[in-house]
Amino acid sequence: MAGQSRQYGWLEAVGLFQQLRNGDYETARRLIATSASPDLVVDDLLRMLVVFLRGEDVGKIDRFVEVALRAGPPPSPPTFVGEV
Repeated sequence: MAGQSRQYGWLEAVGLFQQLRNGDYETARRLIATSASPDLVVDDLLRMLVVFLRGEDVGKIDRFVEVALRAGPPPSPPTFVGEV
């Protein structure tokens, strides 16, 4: 049963990655909020990002980090009444 639960967490992480790739922050956030094991899903997402980043050009990643540090965090999305 634990293995099946682990598989569901991995599938949720893949879905989360796909939503982020598509720029759908809100759906990605809802996937985490409604997950049975949000910590495991985020852990799997981080592992997936590590693998993804290993294949990227180091200069491209360095430029992205430099720009992110200069720009600061993006504005928060609007908060709606009753939002989880």
